[in-house]
Amino acid sequence: MSTRQALASWVPKAVIVMAVVVFVTWGLAHLGGSYWDTDEGINLMKARMLQLGHQLYTEIWADQPPGLTVLLAAAFAAFGPSVAVARAVVLAHAAACLLATAWITREAGGTWLAALAAVACLALAPNFFWASRAVMIGLPALSFAVVAMAATLAFTRTLRRRWLVAAGLALALGLLEKLIGAYLVVPIVVGLVLARREGDGDEAWPGRVAADLLVFGMSVAAPLLAAVLLLGPSPMLEQVVGVVGRARGSYALDIAWNVEKLTDWLLGDQLFLVAPAVFGALWLLRRRSVAAAVLWTWLVVTVAVLITQSPLWPKHHFLALLVVLAPPAGLGVGAAAE
Repeated sequence: MSTRQALASWVPKAVIVMAVVVFVTWGLAHLGGSYWDTDEGINLMKARMLQLGHQLYTEIWADQPPGLTVLLAAAFAAFGPSVAVARAVVLAHAAACLLATAWITREAGGTWLAALAAVACLALAPNFFWASRAVMIGLPALSFAVVAMAATLAFTRTLRRRWLVAAGLALALGLLEKLIGAYLVVPIVVGLVLARREGDGDEAWPGRVAADLLVFGMSVAAPLLAAVLLLGPSPMLEQVVGVVGRARGSYALDIAWNVEKLTDWLLGDQLFLVAPAVFGALWLLRRRSVAAAVLWTWLVVTVAVLITQSPLWPKHHFLALLVVLAPPAGLGVGAAAE
C-alpha cells in the first residue's frame, strides 16, 4: 500500500475520532450545573458510600447491578468525589457508544460518510445529548450493549470467535450496570446463526453454531457469575431482580399508552434522526445481508420490548431506541449522498 493509499484509508477514521473528541471536549467543559434527574443524587450517594467502605446490597440498598457504582467509586478514589468526576465517567461511556455506532455502520456496509453521519445523528439527539453528562445508569449500560453489537457484526463478517468473546464480555459489562440490554441476546444469536449458515456452507454448520453459542454464553456468564458470588447472591438478586419484578406487577400494562408515547417521541424532537433511519432501514432490506438481518432484528425487538414495558419511562427507556436508530440513520444519509 502506497503512502497516499494509507493516508486515504486513515483520514476518514481520523475524522470520526476527531468528531468524538470534539463531543467529549465540549462535554468535559459542561459537567457542572444543576442535577439532570433525582436519580443522579441516588447514584452519587451509592458510589460515595461504597468508596467509604460500606457494602453493596447489605449496607447500601441498590435496585441496580453493581457495575456503575463500582466504577464511580473507583473514579472517586482516583480523582476525588465530585459530581463532575461522576459525569465524566458517563461521558466516557457515551464516547465509546459513538465510536461503536460508527463501527456498526461500517460493518453494515455503510461508507465513511455514513459512519460519520451516524455519529452526528446520535450525538445531537436530545435524549443522548443530556444523558451523556448525567449520572444515570441507562446510557452507560447501553453503551456496552452497542459495543457488543459491533463485535457481533465483526464476527458475522470474519467468523472469528474472538469477536464472540468480545461481544459476550461487552454485553456482560452492560448487564452489570443495568439489565436494560438483556434482550440484545436475540439479535446476537440471530447474527451468529445466519453467519455460520452462510459462511460455512456445509452440513457441519449447526455444530459450529452450538460451539459459537457456548463461547458466547460463557463469555456473558463468567463476569455475571463472578459478581453474584462476590457480592452475595441472595441480597443482590433480591434487590436487583426482585424490585424489577415487583415494579412490573405494580403497574398495569397499557400498550396503547406506550405506543402513543413512543409515536410522540419519534415524531417530536427525534424526527431528524427517524427520517434518515427509515431510509437507511429500507436500504438495508435491499442488501439482504447478515448484518442487515441483525440490525432489523435489533430494531424490531427493541420496539417490541418498549411497547410491552411496564412501567415505561420515556426519558430513560427510549435511549434503547436511539442507539439502534443511529446506524440506519447514518446509512440513510450515506445512501442519499450516493
